Amino acid sequence: MAKRGMSLEDKRKVMLDIIRDSQSCWLLKDLEKTGAKKGVVLQSIKDVVQSLVDDDMVNTDKVGSSHWFWAFPSEAGQKAAKKRAALEEELKSVKQRRLDAEERKQAATDQRPDSDERTATLAGLASLEVRHAHVTAELSKYQEGGAEQFEQLKTDIESAHEAANRWTDNIFQLEKWCNEKFQGESGRVKEGLKSL
Repeated sequence: MAKRGMSLEDKRKVMLDIIRDSQSCWLLKDLEKTGAKKGVVLQSIKDVVQSLVDDDMVNTDKVGSSHWFWAFPSEAGQKAAKKRAALEEELKSVKQRRLDAEERKQAATDQRPDSDERTATLAGLASLEVRHAHVTAELSKYQEGGAEQFEQLKTDIESAHEAANRWTDNIFQLEKWCNEKFQGESGRVKEGLKSL
């Protein structure tokens, strides 16, 4: 079995390792030479490096007419620490909003004691929600095939119109044939065709 090339993830890992391990800045042509030596296809190196830049794993800057690429190992740690701090802050905020919402819910529940009127209203609301769901399902059924059903209906109407015209033409042809065959009896021919 023939040896398969590297996957995109393998190429990304190799190129990231090259950039990080050197702890220096690189030009694209130097990355292409070094990447080719490590087994990455030369034509794909530019796209691989660009994907690393897009994912914020490698930094880039244009100096003059050259594009320089770099990524230091300490940067990854700093970015991970920043992201962790941001996620912890967001988690803290979400927990606080949850506690506030539970307190508001409890306060609202305490203010509205259960009564017969409230129970009846809630039952009415539940039945209306069921009806709404039923009507929405029925509406979506009509919307799903709406365009297709409309086109089919148009085709059926055209077909019926052509069939009616064909039968009308056939009746006139039959009337003409009968008038030619039974000359002088056109009144009886019309009477006979009307009874059809």
